[in-house]
Amino acid sequence: KLQKVLGKVGLELTDDRTSKQLQNDAGHVTFEKFSTWWFSTATKDTAPKAPPAPQEKQQMVSAIRAAEKNVAKKSKEKYQLAEDGEWAKMRFTAQQEARKRSEAFKKFRVENSPSPRKQRPGAACVGKVTPVKDRSAFDIEVRCNHPSLQVKGVALTY
Repeated sequence: KLQKVLGKVGLELTDDRTSKQLQNDAGHVTFEKFSTWWFSTATKDTAPKAPPAPQEKQQMVSAIRAAEKNVAKKSKEKYQLAEDGEWAKMRFTAQQEARKRSEAFKKFRVENSPSPRKQRPGAACVGKVTPVKDRSAFDIEVRCNHPSLQVKGVALTY
């Protein structure tokens, strides 16, 4: 049976002594014995070898490998790694530029965000905040001086 199984995958076991060593008392080959024999390098027995590939497939494989080497060569020519000092200098410059952009964005965000602590000139509504020690509790008084807003009852109309 072992010979049949190996034959289905295109392998052949020529040594009968090896197949007898792999069988147990009932004449069956167990996975433990087979895997030990297959992966063992200590024994003089040889595992069955696959037959050589046809010439057409060998040519296809060599062509594919040559194409991959060509692509790797072109990529290596296209992308050159920088020296350590040069790379560190480029990284330092990029970090400085990123810091400048971050600071500019932070300045823009602070200037253009609504805040109860500042009054922008020309704003329609002016607020007054009474500072309290607890940051979550504060009083706000809002006066709307814009002529398009009118207070009628509880709701605002436009």
